[in-house]
Amino acid sequence: MSLNSILLIVIAILFAFVFYNMYRHYRTYRAKYESLGRALCDPDSWVVKNCLRIMVLKGCVNGHPIRLSVFGDERKDRKAIPTSTYLLLEHPVKTNLRVYAGGDLDATGPEPEPQLYAISDLPDFRGLVLTPARSPWLGKVLARPLGLGYQPGVLLWKFGLPSFDPEPLRKEIALLIDLVSHGA
Repeated sequence: MSLNSILLIVIAILFAFVFYNMYRHYRTYRAKYESLGRALCDPDSWVVKNCLRIMVLKGCVNGHPIRLSVFGDERKDRKAIPTSTYLLLEHPVKTNLRVYAGGDLDATGPEPEPQLYAISDLPDFRGLVLTPARSPWLGKVLARPLGLGYQPGVLLWKFGLPSFDPEPLRKEIALLIDLVSHGA
């Protein structure tokens, strides 16, 4: 057997392994996203999109367009491990703002919105990114994970144990809506 044949076999095995893992990830998470879409979103307003290992729930909650994605593998060795959860409220915003866990909210402006404090107090909070329509294209690309689109809006980033429970998500969406309704 030649070296080229061995390399081709190894590459074929690697591709098969990658595709198997993508299929396993798709099969595991698709049902969770669909169940969340039925429980959280307005009827007939949601869809689950898949692009390689990225799944996104796109829908409307009380008429407000949202996107949700969980990045990471929820189970490793039968234990839940922390993952990044991104919740995007697509809504026009005026301010280009980034707030990260451990940051100084007083540095966000003369009087930070009380909603910013409420959002930063959420369990597992890591960041909040407000992206207005006038943001440069490269800024939009760098501020959003793949699959969430580049519409103006507010992106909530959490890092912790993933939750597909609609009740905490409703609270988080309500906080984001409250933030944008107060002129953010």
